[in-house]
Amino acid sequence: MHKPVIALVRGAYLNPFEMQNYAPLRTNYHIIAYSSTMPIGAPETIPTVRLPSITDSVTFAFTHRLTILGKAIMYVARRTIGGEHILFGLEQKLLHTHIVHTADPHYFFSFQSVKAKRLNNRLRIVSTSWDTIPFNNETIQLKKKQKYAVLKQVDLFICHSTRAQKALLLEGVSESRIRHVPLGVDIKTFFPNPHVSQPHTIVYVGRLVQEKGVLVLIEAFETLYKKHPRARLYIVGSGPLEKTLRTRLMKNGLSHAVTITKLEYSTITQLYHKAQIFVLPSISNATWEEQYGMVLIEAMACGLPIVTTDSGAIPEVVGSAAITVPQDNVPELFTALDTLLTSNDTRKKLGTIAYMRARKLFSAHTFSKSIAQIYETLLNPDSDKK
Repeated sequence: MHKPVIALVRGAYLNPFEMQNYAPLRTNYHIIAYSSTMPIGAPETIPTVRLPSITDSVTFAFTHRLTILGKAIMYVARRTIGGEHILFGLEQKLLHTHIVHTADPHYFFSFQSVKAKRLNNRLRIVSTSWDTIPFNNETIQLKKKQKYAVLKQVDLFICHSTRAQKALLLEGVSESRIRHVPLGVDIKTFFPNPHVSQPHTIVYVGRLVQEKGVLVLIEAFETLYKKHPRARLYIVGSGPLEKTLRTRLMKNGLSHAVTITKLEYSTITQLYHKAQIFVLPSISNATWEEQYGMVLIEAMACGLPIVTTDSGAIPEVVGSAAITVPQDNVPELFTALDTLLTSNDTRKKLGTIAYMRARKLFSAHTFSKSIAQIYETLLNPDSDKK
């Protein structure tokens, strides 16, 4: 008997940290991921088909510091076809698919998934909606029109946070079409290390952009280092602020205490095991807030105490497992980090709460079981009526 075919469409945003939740489904389903040719990262456990996309040109431009060119491509694409996230040939690839599971409704590949239903009338559409800001991505009329076409045609929406669920409700999606399923991590990969190899070490993992709070973090660490000269900060990620950060560190004589690096996802646990503290000082703006924070779940599963902010969905993810400070507040961020470096009892208490919370709420195995039930509901709609 042939397995049902499930297409996970993520375009440039295909990544291993989300896909670890879908890997267990390969036992009962034929899972295929569809990405652009230059995604964030390809999962080792799920077969991936890379399709050409305009977003590849955007990525190339930004990578080579051709910022004006990248922005120009995005501007034109969004106003002529509806977006740079088109995956050329996707509709034909979905002809023999049973379920297409796409990402947020505003992406062009989500609109392509809706169009594919005209060619394959058995196709069912699932959309993972991360966006926690209602009516976001609607300033361009064509994109807005396509977004609401997707909102209308999707069979079921998956929301990882209740904040994202509320955003969909405000946009007119009925509650019966939404399922709240928290995304998790593989707890066999992310687990506590009883022997921290580098005491006084703080870790940040994320993009090097202003909204992630990296500038605030550096400023707080400068003060922290004066009180704790053994403190070390690892910043893992890349982005437009990397040069700015390195210049500031060199100017202030902190290059030896702060390491900016990139790591493969398969090795990130090793860094968590070295650290004593995890920090994510995100800052909301008009069009962005922290939608979930997978790195928070990874850090919690590794038993790390956390310092973070109340941006977006962070409070519902971390619960009482973190010290939450006001956004864009250097003194408060310094105080929280200082508390954790100073107090072994506080670190142990928060680390234990974090680990237990991750085990209870954020297991990739639990997620995959829930998603499988949702897929079965769509594949066998009459079974629920018996």
